[in-house]
Amino acid sequence: MFTDSNEDGNVILTIKKPQDKVQAEETELINALQSMLARPNIFLKVAATKQSKEGQSMVVVYAEDRTTLRRIPATDLASALVQPMLKPRLESLGVVNVQAKIKPSPNQLRQYLDNPPHGEYYY
Repeated sequence: MFTDSNEDGNVILTIKKPQDKVQAEETELINALQSMLARPNIFLKVAATKQSKEGQSMVVVYAEDRTTLRRIPATDLASALVQPMLKPRLESLGVVNVQAKIKPSPNQLRQYLDNPPHGEYYY
């Protein structure tokens, strides 16, 4: 479970590339994402990279507004990146998933615990 708040601004990108290749192409990834957002006052940064599955990596990015020096909320950044018109460009970078890295609100957690998903039975 995530422990970051929305104000931390962290967004997870799942990329179909090994971690070493993602790290080598980090500058190109950030430049491409910034051009997709098309906002010159927004500055993207990589917070972390991690190997996830075989041949896939997770990259945690966040964005700062250069005029206010504040981080963009994670849900806002994730929403901006998952717009349908940007999907082909994300796919060309190897991005297969974009997710805001935030902890659930108390209301969301309560709702989940009151209505847990059905599990599978193993015999």
